[in-house]
Amino acid sequence: MRIWLTFLLLWLSASQALASTSLPVDTGRVTASLLSSHYAVTPGDDFQIALKTELDEKWHTYWRNPGDSGEPVNISWTLPEGVSAGPIAWPLPDTIPTGPIINYGFEGTPLFPVTFTVAEGVPVGTVLEIEAKVYYLVCKDVCIPESGTLTLAVEVSNQSDVNSRNAAAISDAVEAAPRPLDITAAMQARDGRLRLQVTDIPDGDFSDAYFFPYAQNVLNHSEPQIVRTGADGLEITTVSGYGWPGISSPQTGLLAFEQNGQRTGHIITIPVAAALPIGSETSVPSVSAVTLIGAVVGAFIGGLILNLMPCVFPIISLKALGLAKAAHSARAAARRDGLAYTAGVLAMFSVLVVILLIVKSTGATLGWGFQLQNPLVVSVIVLILFAVGLNLIGAFDIAGGSYQGLGQTAAARDGFAGPFFTGILAVIVATPCTAPFMATAIGYAL
Repeated sequence: MRIWLTFLLLWLSASQALASTSLPVDTGRVTASLLSSHYAVTPGDDFQIALKTELDEKWHTYWRNPGDSGEPVNISWTLPEGVSAGPIAWPLPDTIPTGPIINYGFEGTPLFPVTFTVAEGVPVGTVLEIEAKVYYLVCKDVCIPESGTLTLAVEVSNQSDVNSRNAAAISDAVEAAPRPLDITAAMQARDGRLRLQVTDIPDGDFSDAYFFPYAQNVLNHSEPQIVRTGADGLEITTVSGYGWPGISSPQTGLLAFEQNGQRTGHIITIPVAAALPIGSETSVPSVSAVTLIGAVVGAFIGGLILNLMPCVFPIISLKALGLAKAAHSARAAARRDGLAYTAGVLAMFSVLVVILLIVKSTGATLGWGFQLQNPLVVSVIVLILFAVGLNLIGAFDIAGGSYQGLGQTAAARDGFAGPFFTGILAVIVATPCTAPFMATAIGYAL
């Protein structure tokens, strides 16, 4: 009898633990589960449930504003009658550089707490079945959309019953989450620059302060934020986003800085208004950790690696054939071919850079490879490839066959023209590729 009683008590204990923690779901790169602060709640009571995401090493998900790319973590709740859910208490995000772009997100094991309220009229004895459909984009070298469904049950009782371990973990997450900070602030955007001033700041180290806007169109996330601290506050200067000059309402975001030896964040609301004086300057931090020498070395190493990538390697064969042909010619001809090839590369890159600068001068917030981030351009490419596929299977023929080999014909010319057009062709084909190390150099150049 004692053995059976022991098993019964263990089973009841396990059932109770299961009610406050959902079964984990492995979605691929993330193991997700729900943690409830309570086993049982009373009518009219508040309790909390947190989505816990355990990410594989070096993989990350995204904040409510993912930055230059990505999608935020999303939770879609299915709740019983008499239960309502509040917003996610988002953790303080990290800046996650990926090549020349900056994303805002999380690595490790972030928790996303949500506060729930049970209505007064919910009968005692009701079991609250709570379901969460979760979706997140998890990225490392590639991005993978993952999703899952999580469920747990919380009982409505005459007496509240707290899961101390879950409640402590959720409380720590809520305590660490950014909270509203009542300060005086203002922002202005002019000539492509965004300036943000904050006065009456609390004690802390603001030399490495950073502003995370809730809206994506306020600032250019990939540009550095230059911090200038003064006796009465601080100023952050960066490149304005694509929303200007149409932004006139106050903008909300997080101001992150060091406080009591820890990185902390506070929610602030900044009106669009005249600049605030911050007093005499006290410090000017470094803008970038990448130096010119580092960028040049990175570009050189990245260029060597780039030659081995699938979108460049086939073009190398054209140049190799040209070099083999030139081996039987005079040394001056080989030197001329090398200079002509280099001139073609530089000329084509110059054209692409001029186009990029012209488009950016109109106020657009763009980076290298911007054309492949445009849905219209991508759609056109898809249609062209589809048409090419139909042509290859014989659905139709394209008139004007003499133009179909124009690029190869130009590259095969003798003299200066052949190597020059080979260089142009190499850039056109290589542009979609970005090798390791080269991404840092491109970001520095932009």
